[in-house]
Amino acid sequence: DDLFEDGIIYHYPDTNRGKSFDEGEINSVKKCREYDIPLFVISHSENNTSLRDVRLGWVEMWYDNAKEFLISFSKQDNQSEQSLLNDSTFSAFDKTKTKKTTKISVRINQGRFRLSVLNRYGCECAVCYVKNAKLLDAAHLVGKSNNGSDDPRNGIVLCKNHHAAFDKGLFYINPISLELVFVDTSASDLMITKNDISHLKMKPHSLALEHRWKEFKAKKN
Repeated sequence: DDLFEDGIIYHYPDTNRGKSFDEGEINSVKKCREYDIPLFVISHSENNTSLRDVRLGWVEMWYDNAKEFLISFSKQDNQSEQSLLNDSTFSAFDKTKTKKTTKISVRINQGRFRLSVLNRYGCECAVCYVKNAKLLDAAHLVGKSNNGSDDPRNGIVLCKNHHAAFDKGLFYINPISLELVFVDTSASDLMITKNDISHLKMKPHSLALEHRWKEFKAKKN
């Protein structure tokens, strides 16, 4: 489990207690979300290993294919779920970001963004056939270095290798045709097996794709 100051990514249990015990625990956590009630998160104390820290947590979301829950230690308003809707207001940029943003808030935002993107697009790299959730990332189209938002429509699922290639500008996505365009390399060199993202049932927002494309055009000129 990935524990941080204001939340936890809780991986579905896979223990030797028996399948029914693990399934019961998973269903119980989901019921907490359904009925909007908190649960207790118990972890080893950092100050004394013989003690346990107990925090109150609220289940924000989960994704069965990745086998992950996102649990916050403060109650959220479920904006992340609402932003999955295509007709909701979209902003490619995070207008609330300030220089005082802490690493703590960034970490839970990353978890929230990851699960929102996986829920939207599915548990498979958009440009190859890697499906193992442990090898998949939620990649920003408008990057965090440019104050990109954590709206899932500003994201896409990429395996770790292709996420690195995307961030290094080795390939871009044409916002009109949705075809991949390569820079000083090729699909075969990058082990990319899909030439476009038109196969995705839900697409990234056009404004996010266009912003990334403008970066490519600016570098090309």
